Amino acid sequence: MKVMVSGHVELPDLQGIEWVKVFPDQDLPVAVTEAEGLVLWTLSRDFVRRLLENAHSLKWIQTLTAGVDHVLAMNLPEHITLYRAPNLHEELVTEHTLALLLGIARRLHVLRDQQREHRWTHPHPFGSIHSRHVVIWGYGNIGRAVGNVLKVMGAHVTGVRTQRGTDGAVPIITPAEFERVLPETDYLVMILPSTPETRHVLNREVLELLPPHAWVVNVGRGDAVNQNDLLVALQQDHIAGAALDVTTPEPLPADHPFWESAQCDPDPSCGLPERQAAGQDAGIHAGQSVPAGCR
Repeated sequence: MKVMVSGHVELPDLQGIEWVKVFPDQDLPVAVTEAEGLVLWTLSRDFVRRLLENAHSLKWIQTLTAGVDHVLAMNLPEHITLYRAPNLHEELVTEHTLALLLGIARRLHVLRDQQREHRWTHPHPFGSIHSRHVVIWGYGNIGRAVGNVLKVMGAHVTGVRTQRGTDGAVPIITPAEFERVLPETDYLVMILPSTPETRHVLNREVLELLPPHAWVVNVGRGDAVNQNDLLVALQQDHIAGAALDVTTPEPLPADHPFWESAQCDPDPSCGLPERQAAGQDAGIHAGQSVPAGCR
């Protein structure tokens, strides 16, 4: 079976699979017309449309992300099955989320600035994750993985998802109960997908319910945050700060106010390093298919 993949991505040899390398700045190989599959990673929307126009035998697309909003926006033909990879990035995103939280708690951003100024300040105002209340907004596979690590570190974790209940020792609340826990939140970790319902859900109303010492950490989707409202909250010290692994747009423009804010730490989607995210251990169709009714 012939499967198309970006020429800039290295995938392992798989029995029965012949990789067809495609490059946006080159002519399409003849084998594209015979390809039955497409592994979607690092390819622009316009180039994917070009592939769709020429891949007459295409039956399925495997995206190496948990979210599929960027693919659904292409209005795929009904005969193409779309697969996603909900578990592929659990370890990477969990590690990066933990790194952001520990960096905030230990005030590493303050130490970084003091280093640049050649300034020795003692004692340093170290904090801790232990006994702090972490609310995970978007408690799916990745949220559960993050919560498990934080529980081991002694944090109090609350998950937010559509159905109420418990997940081990983690209480799960619904969005209807969400506002009740915000005044008691030390860290609000966002791992939300990009949907019409989640667009700009972090807004002025939510931010005003957080205590002044709270931090927002977003490792989900950038459009879940109303960035203007967040910027105002930071400027007026309504919250202590924000660590953003995702923004809108990406890359974040060089003149965006987030870069200049001492309370904001944007990074370029560091939770998904290309080499590992591209799936050296990822198998074709290892993820879940997206029902046609969702397209």
